[in-house]
Amino acid sequence: MENSVLDSYAVLAFLFREPGYEKVLKLLEEAAIADQTAFMASPNWAEVYYQIERKLGSTKWQEVRSKLLGLPIEVLAVDRDLAESAAALKVTKKM
Repeated sequence: MENSVLDSYAVLAFLFREPGYEKVLKLLEEAAIADQTAFMASPNWAEVYYQIERKLGSTKWQEVRSKLLGLPIEVLAVDRDLAESAAALKVTKKM
C-alpha cells in the first residue's frame, strides 16, 4: 500500500457517509491491515474539528475525536516546506 494523505473533505465524507466515504473506509482498512498510517496535515484536522463542533456540538466532537484517534491516521505539523510540497502535488495531480 502506498502512503496516503487525507484532507478534511475526505474525513468529513467518511464521518457523514457522504459520497466517496467508501474509498476512505477502504483506505483506512488497508492501512490497518498493513500496519501503516494515513497522513493528515494539522490544518485539516482543525477543519474537521470545527466542522463537527459547529454542526453537532462539542460533546459530539469529543466522541468523534476519540474514534479518529483510534484509526490509523497520523496528524502532521505543517511548516512552509511541507505546505509548498503539498501545493506542488496539487498542481500536478488530480485531488
